[in-house]
Amino acid sequence: MAQNSYNQQPPAYPTYPGPNYYGQTPGYPPYQPTYAYGGAYGQQSPPPPQVAPSYGAGADSYGAPAPPPAAYAYQQQEGPTSYGKPSSMPGAVGMPGGHPDLETASQSSDMITPDIERSIRHAFVRKVYAILAVQVAFTFGLATAFTLVKPMRLWLQANWWFAFMCSIIGLVLMIVVTCFPQLGRRVPQNFIFLTLITGCFAMLISCGGAATENDAFFLAVGITFIVVIALTIFACQTKIDFTGCGPYIMVAMICLLMFGIFSIFWHSRVVNLVYSALGALLFSFLLVYDTQQVVGGKHRKFQYSIDDYIFAALTLYMDIVVLFMNILSLTSNS
Repeated sequence: MAQNSYNQQPPAYPTYPGPNYYGQTPGYPPYQPTYAYGGAYGQQSPPPPQVAPSYGAGADSYGAPAPPPAAYAYQQQEGPTSYGKPSSMPGAVGMPGGHPDLETASQSSDMITPDIERSIRHAFVRKVYAILAVQVAFTFGLATAFTLVKPMRLWLQANWWFAFMCSIIGLVLMIVVTCFPQLGRRVPQNFIFLTLITGCFAMLISCGGAATENDAFFLAVGITFIVVIALTIFACQTKIDFTGCGPYIMVAMICLLMFGIFSIFWHSRVVNLVYSALGALLFSFLLVYDTQQVVGGKHRKFQYSIDDYIFAALTLYMDIVVLFMNILSLTSNS
């Protein structure tokens, strides 16, 4: 008796009631009572038709499943839909169902090469220096006329306040363009401001030429031309990046401004020469700084955007104007 009880093992799986336990025939799912929509509570709807489950082709009678196939082929399901419209969820790029905009972007990004970037930058530089050449030619042409033509020179010497007012107006216009940069990017407003500012500072240069001797004026023009060409070549060829020196230039400008205010109350020839020499050195460095921002390149930390050609031309023009005025002060005092 003990041997028989020892050999009795517990069943491997729990036993469940047979299919006849619920009053159902084998092979049918349990009957779930439902209620008819809109009917009285407790009124049952007719039972759904009983269909024997099938597990695919080759199933035996009463739902006996057939052996599974060797492999199942994966079929990609479509994304969710909303209100009858196809899903906008992008698929993988380059695969069926991928988003066409992403495919186009991936193809177009491969077309952006350093050669194209360099050509765009060169076109920007050519535009800036073409505008600058017109500005410089007009400014020094007008100044030469007021210097050589005696009636024009005498009129400007008698009405020096006109050149002073022009310089004030030009400075105000520069501040307006700086505070509202969209004016410098919108055509034709940007060219209108460019023309007005160039005309105002051309009168300032003309006043300086009319107030000095011809030899001092043309000597200053020649020195300025040589210095500008040399500094431009240096700024383009050197690998030293000066575009990150903006804070130091600002501090130097403030110091020069304070020295200029001090020289008003202690006016002497020596102080004037020192102030002009410091101004020429500072704006020579500023010309290198601005030139590197215009030219750009891989060694430059900061550079102008290709839409800021008016700002770039005005910046270089103002550097040349102030540099010339300081050199003219040196030549006239010496």
